[in-house]
Amino acid sequence: MDSPKNSDFDDNDQIRLLSNLRHDIRTLLSSHPK
Repeated sequence: MDSPKNSDFDDNDQIRLLSNLRHDIRTLLSSHPK
């Protein structure tokens, strides 16, 4: 916890996770329109 950078994830992993999350959200929204 002392290190400023999280050693478990590098930047590419974070970007990939964010991209996957955005894709999942878009899929959910499109499958459940208001």
